[in-house]
Amino acid sequence: VLHCNAEGEWLVPIGECLCRAGYEKAGERCRACPPGSFKATVSPSSCQPCPPHTLPPPAAATSCPCQDGFFRAPSDPPADPCTRPPSPPQSVTAVGLGATVQLRWSPPAEPGGRSDVTYSVTCEQCWPESGECRPCDGGVRYSQPPRGLKGTGVTVTDLEPHVNYTFSVEARNGVSPYSQQRSVATATISVNQTEPPRVTSVSLDGRTATSLDLSWTVPPRQQSWVWKYEVTYSKK
Repeated sequence: VLHCNAEGEWLVPIGECLCRAGYEKAGERCRACPPGSFKATVSPSSCQPCPPHTLPPPAAATSCPCQDGFFRAPSDPPADPCTRPPSPPQSVTAVGLGATVQLRWSPPAEPGGRSDVTYSVTCEQCWPESGECRPCDGGVRYSQPPRGLKGTGVTVTDLEPHVNYTFSVEARNGVSPYSQQRSVATATISVNQTEPPRVTSVSLDGRTATSLDLSWTVPPRQQSWVWKYEVTYSKK
């Protein structure tokens, strides 16, 4: 149908009909996408084959379901292949120097088909004399936040002497939250007594004209390794 405008000219219709998701244009009509193909949006485009690591859907599909063990993150386009979590990091090493450990590793052999691999580091400390083990407390410090690391190394400081530490490095990517699989590799190191425990606070408890009464604190588990304290002062 043509329409006449105010100037007396014929208007040519502009635009076209678009097929809904799951359907493609066939002449002047829309037809369902054949089994094994899909179309995700309302558009003039044709149906396309399912991407790798997906299962063939029935006719009129708007997406292709992932194979078992493969996943699609909410931000992944339907045309992208389904992916899976990465394999564990490789060659995890812990090199100690006093109360400091240099933790290093290599990327996973299999990133799961994704480029958004990150790493998380946790640690466990064990006391050989008692056999007690527990997650590292807040006194352990990392050179950078130990969650969402993009590099392949971190420095850990303020470790206690005569304690065994096990560091776990987990590789994750955009579909790790949808899988029960964890990709973890570990390294264990013993921290020997190579430097004195750290005095964490000093208090002035009393004074006279010729003396000062001082007290200080040391982490309880390190007190047994101290055999003397040295106090120095300077006049101001």
